[in-house]
Amino acid sequence: MTGQIRDVTIDGITTVTIANPERKNALTGSMLESLAEVTRTVSGEVVILWGDDEVFCAGADLDELDDVARAGLLEEKLAAAADAIAGCPVPVIAAIEGPCLGAAVELAAACDIRVSSTTAFFEVPATRLGILYRPEGLRRLSVRLGAHAVRRLLLANERTSAEALGPFVSPLVPPGTAYHEASRMAGHIATLSGPAVAATKSLLNEIEEGRFDSTAWESVREDLRRRALGLSE
Repeated sequence: MTGQIRDVTIDGITTVTIANPERKNALTGSMLESLAEVTRTVSGEVVILWGDDEVFCAGADLDELDDVARAGLLEEKLAAAADAIAGCPVPVIAAIEGPCLGAAVELAAACDIRVSSTTAFFEVPATRLGILYRPEGLRRLSVRLGAHAVRRLLLANERTSAEALGPFVSPLVPPGTAYHEASRMAGHIATLSGPAVAATKSLLNEIEEGRFDSTAWESVREDLRRRALGLSE
């Protein structure tokens, strides 16, 4: 059975499952394409991203890194998937159990919230494999994890516990309960104002990227105020 991305929407919550259990949910190019498409076209009010069989993801499928051209193509698909998650109009929660390695760390960083079990661990083996990570990917990792944590992951190639990554993963929950906690959180988010949540996510993204224009956002804020007061259709 080849790897796949499964998605289902129930009560406004879209669950997206990374499913390649024979390879610890390693990501193929086709899986990354599917993940990007699902997050671009999501119909729910919140997304949960998790891995099948109590494993989040072992990173890129090494079978697709056997030559420079294939590796470059996979990297492009990873970038597109991470950008699609970050740009998804609704919040994306990562529910992390077990290993979160390489490309999976970038996907987790692209999510808005990361719920992790206490036994999850993170590793980015780029320097061990002799490669230089994408600058855009490193920017996102640095913003979301913090510069010190990224240097430990990349320069020291440390396998790092969820607890050691501090606020990057929050909350920390007992093993086997990350999806349950993510579902509880998603259920609450689904009760909030969808337009306000979407606008807040978009503004937070712009602030992180250093490109927001407060003047342009005033009209959005005014529109939301009017909606909240029942003054607009």
